[in-house]
This record gives sequence, C-alpha cells and structure tokens, in this order.
Amino acid sequence: MKSGVIYLINDEKKRILNHISHEMRTPMNAVLSFTELAMQSDSLSEIRGHLKEVHKASRTLMAIVNENLEGSKEEREWIQNGMEQSVQAYENTDRDSSILNIDLEAEILIVDDNDVNLRIACALLGQYGFHPDTASSGFEALKKTAEKQYQMVFMDYMMPGTDGKESMDNIRYSHRNYRNIPFVALTANAVAGTKESMLAEGFDDYLSKPIYKGSLESILEKWLSSPIPGVELRTGIENCGGEEVYQSILEFIVEHGQERAEDLQRFLETDDMENYTIAVHSLKSTLANIGAMKLSEMAKKLEMAGKKGHFEEIRTGHGQLIQDYQEVLEHIKNYLEHPQGGDSCNTGLEEVLSAEEEDEPMSREEAAALLKDVAALLQDFQYGEAEIIMKEMLEFEMDGDTRRVVQNIYKNISNLRMEEAVAEIMAFSC
Repeated sequence: MKSGVIYLINDEKKRILNHISHEMRTPMNAVLSFTELAMQSDSLSEIRGHLKEVHKASRTLMAIVNENLEGSKEEREWIQNGMEQSVQAYENTDRDSSILNIDLEAEILIVDDNDVNLRIACALLGQYGFHPDTASSGFEALKKTAEKQYQMVFMDYMMPGTDGKESMDNIRYSHRNYRNIPFVALTANAVAGTKESMLAEGFDDYLSKPIYKGSLESILEKWLSSPIPGVELRTGIENCGGEEVYQSILEFIVEHGQERAEDLQRFLETDDMENYTIAVHSLKSTLANIGAMKLSEMAKKLEMAGKKGHFEEIRTGHGQLIQDYQEVLEHIKNYLEHPQGGDSCNTGLEEVLSAEEEDEPMSREEAAALLKDVAALLQDFQYGEAEIIMKEMLEFEMDGDTRRVVQNIYKNISNLRMEEAVAEIMAFSC
C-alpha cells in the first residue's frame, strides 16, 4: 500500500493536519491579500506597509511549518500543493470591479477576533469604496448593531467566548431590524459541505479564508445589488407585506415626497422645531418602510436632536438630509418609470412572499375584527404595534376587495396618515 493511502486513512495525522491547516490560514490570508493590495497600489508608503505585513505573516507561516511539519516529507508536500492550488485559485478570480452592480452606500460590519483578518477585510472592501466598521467580539458587534443600521454583516464563525452563530442569533433576537439583514459566515474551514452547514445554522451566505476577490465580489453583488441606489428592495418589500403594496407606497412617495421636503424647509426657516421634529419622525418611518435605511438613520438623528433640544444639530444636518432625500426620490422615480431595469434584482424575493400563498385564507369578518384592534392601537398612539398587525395580515390570502382595503389602510399608516386609516377601518367594519 502506498504511503499516501496510509496517510489518508490515518485519523490522528488527519486531525493534526486539519489543525495545522486552520492555523496556517490566517498568515496565508495575510500573505495573499497584502500582496494583492501592494500590487494594486501606486503609493510607495502603502506598498511598504503592505510588504511589512507580508513579511510578518511569512515568518509566522514558517514558524508553523517548522514546528509542526519537520520530519514529514509527505505532509510538507501535501501542504505545499494545497498552498499552490490556493494561490492559483486566488489569481484566477480577478475581475474588473468597475462593472459590479452594488450599492456603494451600504454600511458593512466585519466581526473577527483577529486584527489581521479585520485589516485585510477592510482593505479589500475599501477597494470598492466601502468604509466598513469592525468589531472584535460578538459582544462588541451586539453593541454596534444597536447603535447603527448595517446592510450586511460579515461574521467570523470561530471566535472565543460567544462564537459567530451565537453572536448572529443574539443580534437578530435583540434587534428586530436585523432579522432580514444578510449575515455572511467567515471561516477557515473550506472542506466540502461547509457552506451547507453554515446555511443550516442560519447564516445567509459563506466566505472561506483566505478571502478571494472573486468570491467576495459575488457575495457583494448577490446581497447589495439594488435597482434603486440607497434603497434595499428586499427589505422594503418585506416591510410592506408584498410587491403590490410596496409599489403603491413608492408611487405615493414620488407624488408627495417633494411636499415633505418643503414642509421641513418651512419649519426650519420659521424656527418651528416642534413641527420639524414631528415631520422628520414621519419621514424616518416612511424611509425605513421602503428600505432606505441609511437615509432613515439620518432622519432619526435629526429627530433625536429635536427631542433633546439640540436645534443647532438640526440646522447643521438638515441640508445633507434634504440633498440625499432628493436624490433617493429621483432614483425611485427612475425605477418606477423604467421597472425593467430592476428585473434581475427580484431573484430570491419569492421566498419573502411565499408565506402569503401558504397561509389559510382570511375571511372578511376576521379582517374586520383585527382592523378594529388596529384602530384602537392607533387611537392609543401605539403605531408600531398597529403596523406589526397590518404586516401580518398582508401575509394571508383574502378576497380582492378586502386586500385592497387592508393595503390602503397599511399605506396610510406607513405615511402616518392615522386619521384616514382609522376612518377607513370604521367604514370597512360597519
């Protein structure tokens, strides 16, 4: 029997080599990634900095080889072959990043307990214009996601203390607004079946370390593409309970959006900060409903400033909010006028909407009873709870007339037209 066959069936050696392979991936990641960054940089100081990192990682890699693989020619050859295959795969994934269809305004969080991995991931994403935030533990990630809305989270799977899955579950449990945000597992385990295992544990996607440029670009295109720059279509459609309602809300925003901007401007010019705070709160909610999360966060900051009496902060931030809001309005208008441009981005939305087809039909009487509860909540100023019930109602099958009424009531609530929503509920329930 050949020595290679003996090696393959030797469980102890296999375990040792799996451990060594895991240990080697961090310095390998550094060597490959910082070399790539150095090759693409025109700055001598940047190149020198990247090469210093390559040098440190190479020494670490050599120490691992010397410590673990001395005296085993077969093992050294096996690792060397694996490294050569990794380098070849890395070189073959190079693409022109200028053709990527991704939302460069998206906020990204990277979670990893290894500082080198964080720096590499930040540098790779920086090539596309992203400025990602980082967290070195699940606890820090939980804190950062409470303070800021991210559109994607890269999560290291194997971390001390709270591991990647636990950290992801904690964030999704603690922050409802993260239940539909993609979490991408980062792991040094690249064996067959790893991706399926990560998906089964609740991650939305998976990247192996070292991070290859082509794989990263595929992830970015898959999850951050949008026919409306600055708007997360998947989030908006789910928030609105389906494509039909979402479409109608977008149309409403285009029709009346300019009025909201003018109202805010008028309140600012007349120093009416009370009404400014109310209006910017309304704008924040509407933007969050359609998936314009970054712009919604801007509006939220001005709302909080108004509630705290920090009016100078409103005066300082108002101009940028209106400028970005006008741009989003224009993007929405273009999308509605040329919807065919967004066809390719509807991939995967069927899963979001599938619940509507699977639930038992809701009768008109059941809808009327629930809507009375919604009216009571609205009259008690419990807008969030009312909105949750409306979203759940829209997941059910119902007759055409009932659905149209429910959709219109939901649209009024989303745009904070509460009196009209209550009036329509009363008319429907009589």
